[in-house]
Amino acid sequence: MIRIGTRKSNLAVAQAKIVKNILENLSYKVKLVRKSSLGDQDLVSPLSSFRGQSAFTRSIERLLLRKEVDLAVHSLKDLGLDGLEDLEILTVLQRHSPNDLLLIKADKVISTSPLLMKDQTRIGTGSVRRQAELRAMDQGIIPIDIRGNIETRISQLKEEHLDGIILAQAVFERMSPFVPGGILKIPLPIDYFPTSPGQGAIAIQVRKGEFRELMEIGDSNTLKSVSLERDLLAEFGEGCDNGVGITITRKEGVWHLYSFFMDLGYRYVHLIAESLEELRTTFLEALPNSLRSNAKTFPFNDKVGVIFTDRKTGLRYKQILASVTSRVFIVPVFRYEVHYTLLEDKKLKEHWEACDWVILTSKQAIPFLSALTAYHPRTAFKLAVVGGRTAELLRELGFPVHIVAARGANELNQLLLKKGGRKIYLSGERVSQKFEETMRFTVYKTINRKLQRIPEVDFAVVFSNKSAEHVLNSLGNSFSKNWIAIGRRTANYLRGRGIDAINCDSPTPQGVITALTKEEIQ
Repeated sequence: MIRIGTRKSNLAVAQAKIVKNILENLSYKVKLVRKSSLGDQDLVSPLSSFRGQSAFTRSIERLLLRKEVDLAVHSLKDLGLDGLEDLEILTVLQRHSPNDLLLIKADKVISTSPLLMKDQTRIGTGSVRRQAELRAMDQGIIPIDIRGNIETRISQLKEEHLDGIILAQAVFERMSPFVPGGILKIPLPIDYFPTSPGQGAIAIQVRKGEFRELMEIGDSNTLKSVSLERDLLAEFGEGCDNGVGITITRKEGVWHLYSFFMDLGYRYVHLIAESLEELRTTFLEALPNSLRSNAKTFPFNDKVGVIFTDRKTGLRYKQILASVTSRVFIVPVFRYEVHYTLLEDKKLKEHWEACDWVILTSKQAIPFLSALTAYHPRTAFKLAVVGGRTAELLRELGFPVHIVAARGANELNQLLLKKGGRKIYLSGERVSQKFEETMRFTVYKTINRKLQRIPEVDFAVVFSNKSAEHVLNSLGNSFSKNWIAIGRRTANYLRGRGIDAINCDSPTPQGVITALTKEEIQ
């Protein structure tokens, strides 16, 4: 009798049954032993918080070490690079598809080839790599952090705050989960969505030196290619939060390597070689110098623009707007005072430790939230925010984001009405929306900066009604030939002040570039 250790999820059991059937066809008697993993038990904390813990495999590996099972079956991508000393990967089955698959509401898709989605489409995935690849493809997409087994994630497509999810395509080659009507299945091209090393491969793990006779059930080409993927991943550091995708495939007698690197500015490498060793050498030699950029350029180099925002946001916009013109400068409109003394407030501490949801409608509350988690540590809470940029900043600090409203606090309030649990709202002094059954704490104060007169510019970018009001009251409107407003409300405010504003629906640098290219700026 061979005892196979596996996680309890339907997908993990389906994978284990594939191995079970192979062994039974070889006349072995087989029994499955199921056990939950840390990653199955904690469905709130971000995947990045499990880095180095082998969250989805360690409990099964312990069964193997204690000789409670004879071999373990894993998704190879879940196995850490530094294996336990007394265990080894015996072999890997022939790989299913390594690709990712997008499940998305049909009314959110403009085109499937090329893939184009409506602005502010919200795609659920807990993978930092998948989130970064989505943003690299389209800055108008809003990633949403979700966790849970396959069925749980698919069921969330029924909710208003989620338009789509990303799964491994191999899921549908191993099982047949129910997908609601009106949902499209769109395979994501591997050249723009390289996947986690080992994705699509089923690994068989044993105690060292045991079951050598079972090596023959594996696939040698799969083992070679996924082993190289994992070796190359080691050059960047493993983990759920490193934002690296590396996929190697074999087509028409040659090897192809597709890779993506979040930390290198959303960059891609695609190499072709006749041997895996040549692929390894070429990749490591070429990596520092042959990363290609997908930045577009536009003929506006003679224009001068001003961005009215804080320095950090302004630098981000200026860097990307350099593809339009390098003649852009930043004028901060406000400064913010964070009320860190509230960290000692007993009422805040009490509600913080008991809450299920934390609500932020501005990125200015992020420094306080960061300090709050440092002084009173906890991880099992969910975040609901306004704006894709706020969500992006939170993820950079390691926070998961579970609901993102694209169109303001009213939309966020409507999405939260259907969510149970206790909520706290970390806000500024000026609050336009009160959230029902929510404890609010004022954690920062907004102070207008004194603005000095500036020379005439070709275009000015403003981000909010409040910002536009302060700029116009301080400087007037004659210094800029064109005004670009982030969002319809800001555009309507400017129009109410007699300015023919260009509306930028997407609150991103790419959105500003789109607005510039659609309009004939003077």
